[in-house]
Amino acid sequence: MSLIDKVLKERYKLTELIAEGGMASVYKGTDLLLHRTIAVKILKENLALDKEGVERFYREARSSAKLSHPNIVNIYDIGQEGQIYFIVMEYLPGGTLDKQISSKTPLSVEEVIRIGIEITEALDYAHTKGVIHRDIKAQNIMLTEEKTIKVVDFGIARVMDTGTMTKPGTVMGSVYYFAPEQAEGRECTSSSDIYSTGVLLYYLATGHYPFNGENAVSIALKHIKDEPPSPRSLNSSITDALEMIILKALNKSALERFKTAGEMGEELKKLTKKTSINDTIERLKSYEREEEKTIIRRTPPVIPETIQKKKTSSSLKKTSYIPILLIILILGAGIIFSLPYIEKYLSETSLVSVPALTGKTEGEAIRELSSLDLILKIDSQINSSEIEKDKIISQEPPGGTMVKKNSIVKVIISLGKGKIKVPNIEGKSLEDARKELKVLGLELIVSEEEETDEYLPDTIIVQQPVSDVMVEENSKIKVKISKKLEEIVIPDLTGLTEERAIKVLLAKKLKLKVTGEARSDKEKGLIISQIPEAGEKVQKNSEINVILSSGQELVTVPDITGMTTGKAREKLKKSNLNLKIKEGQITENDNTTIESQSPLPNDKIPAGGNIEVTLIETPVLVTVPDVVGKLFFDAKNDIKACDLATGTVTESISKEIPGTVIAQDPLANTEVPSQSPVNLVIAKLKETNTVIVPDLKGMTVDGAIGELNKFTLKLGNITTRQEPGKRGAVLSQDPPAGSNVEEGTSVNIEINQ
Repeated sequence: MSLIDKVLKERYKLTELIAEGGMASVYKGTDLLLHRTIAVKILKENLALDKEGVERFYREARSSAKLSHPNIVNIYDIGQEGQIYFIVMEYLPGGTLDKQISSKTPLSVEEVIRIGIEITEALDYAHTKGVIHRDIKAQNIMLTEEKTIKVVDFGIARVMDTGTMTKPGTVMGSVYYFAPEQAEGRECTSSSDIYSTGVLLYYLATGHYPFNGENAVSIALKHIKDEPPSPRSLNSSITDALEMIILKALNKSALERFKTAGEMGEELKKLTKKTSINDTIERLKSYEREEEKTIIRRTPPVIPETIQKKKTSSSLKKTSYIPILLIILILGAGIIFSLPYIEKYLSETSLVSVPALTGKTEGEAIRELSSLDLILKIDSQINSSEIEKDKIISQEPPGGTMVKKNSIVKVIISLGKGKIKVPNIEGKSLEDARKELKVLGLELIVSEEEETDEYLPDTIIVQQPVSDVMVEENSKIKVKISKKLEEIVIPDLTGLTEERAIKVLLAKKLKLKVTGEARSDKEKGLIISQIPEAGEKVQKNSEINVILSSGQELVTVPDITGMTTGKAREKLKKSNLNLKIKEGQITENDNTTIESQSPLPNDKIPAGGNIEVTLIETPVLVTVPDVVGKLFFDAKNDIKACDLATGTVTESISKEIPGTVIAQDPLANTEVPSQSPVNLVIAKLKETNTVIVPDLKGMTVDGAIGELNKFTLKLGNITTRQEPGKRGAVLSQDPPAGSNVEEGTSVNIEINQ
């Protein structure tokens, strides 16, 4: 169903379909209120009927809307009209990064660094707000007209430590940009975004992805087990320092990557300052020293070849196939892999399954990990009422996870029972905080709830005792948690005064904001529009924007009596008024003028009002021509040419040539209404029967004979000549028309040959 030209909420007009996705369509549109170009994302029809699809769509909007950063797309509004669910956002005419660079890679080192800095700044901001993007790729990077980077589509983002949308084992996003932990089906972290950013910079700098394969599964496995080719081997113009930054971001272990996106961005910024490669190497190494201090390495024991093969086979049988199957199902490979095929595939990847270490001593863990070519790292030591002293409380990654050989397994070791150091749980979800305290032998008590939109619901805002305080086992940690703001139905404020609207909103825990005034037919000071509209739901303490009436503009009525309707309309238009002709009036024409008007001249009325008028017909005066002395026929033509009519014609004996006008009434130069009659007196001979010769021009011969018979005249000689026109028509006559001749006179004619 096409939505082109549809207007949502009487405000957002859709003008062009610019993108299609699996979940939504994106239209270019216009905000009719603010007169600006926008992009409108509309949930697909099949998902609009699914409650979970709608919730996920709005989750995207909420995740994006709380992020305000120059390198993240702005969200203006969200809404629903019928079964249409939509998000209104910033329109970016520059298009997506993948379309801009499809024929331009590799980019210059300077351009790669600039893009990397802007992406990491956006991600660092999002991570501090608790949002992981999870799908960084060229298609989700857009450009403004000024080529500024904008990260978009937090549609599959998740909020750290909350919700059930993304849990360990769920794989989403593009396989070319997968972090190893994504490929294994483990939970993504902010470090996963850093890895995907490394993939993107690798592609921009070389024109190639780090890993390619025949299908999605093979690419995902390469993310887990293979090292990417050196970027400089694909593009020698890449500097050593930039290569080191990209490869650090692409480290298989999240622990060996940059700790934050901001840290990666700072390294990229230093490249713009022409620092030496030795400085860059030293800084990157310094990031690793603290990690290396607590890593305990052991040389793995020599294992006979036959035992090694048996152990490898046994290890494979214990391998969890869930991550690989998830990749196949979610990426829609369309192939049913048999377990023997997967086992064969895994046997070629050098992946091992992490053993379960909980409850084991450090020595036992070292021996077991060393036999699998894995490395133990003691992350911390804490008190525990459940795990004996010097035994492992927890591990990361968990048992059963597939990892590459020589990977690090972090553990927490028990210090036994005793006073417990209170951890920092502020900013964590209630569920995760409760689990963390339970492991330490502490109890979480919710003592207070606070409605807020600064945190996701059920997030720890304040804890008591504070972190790092030593407490007894089974102590209670009191917390204040966030609560979702109550949603309130917006009342209709139109027609209310500002003071009255404030009281109405205050009762509903809402706020009023006057954004401007506009002319209207409502009384000055009354509300004429509001955003959001009445009936929509908003959170408590939300602002409702309103526009007040500035009243009607009054104008002075001009005097239009005596004018023609055309001139009257022109004069009224200058005063922003309209002409209205009273019903039952004469038909308006060029000669009608205005007899009266209402309202009267100089009255004050609202702009755009009507002036009702009555009309009168005004006769047109013409000047009577002087026809005395002219033959009757010529006189008749002159009278007609002046828009007058020939009146009564009488004859009188005169010395003048017969047929000549000897008198007229009215006299020449008199002004009379058009079509008035002009009476004529024609000269005639004394005591003779004379007649006036008729006009024969244009007649046929037969027609001329008939006309002459009426006047007791005869047809004389006929001559011919050739002229353009009707053949056989009379061209001239003798005597001429209008002459006074005796009855029986012959009239000679000349006709067209």
